[in-house]
Amino acid sequence: MELRCEKDAVVAKYALDQSSITDPCTKRVILTSKEACPKMTLGTLWHFFSYYYGGFAIVLIVLGLYFLTLGGRYYKATMLLFGEMTFTAASMILMFALVYPKNAPEYVVWLTLVASLGPGYGVGFLV
Repeated sequence: MELRCEKDAVVAKYALDQSSITDPCTKRVILTSKEACPKMTLGTLWHFFSYYYGGFAIVLIVLGLYFLTLGGRYYKATMLLFGEMTFTAASMILMFALVYPKNAPEYVVWLTLVASLGPGYGVGFLV
């Protein structure tokens, strides 16, 4: 079975590949349809981080430098930041995977980020 994408097709078309008729074990049917075209939708969270990748990269590089240079000296602050980041990331992934629709507006990501930072600091403080 071979799938061929034709975005403007109104109905699906099936055809037998003429070159495969000679061998009875490898006959090939070709389906040409718009349903054969790949469909992939990425969620709002993916688009948000793809758009603001530069800002988040700078923040993560600065945090990485802090962890590298001062992380052992200021153990409690390091654990607070690590717990906060872990909780924030996990809560955002769970919210966008299970609760929010796929086409949620961008401000929902900002609100979820800000709303998850508070409980994240609480979890980081307990660690």
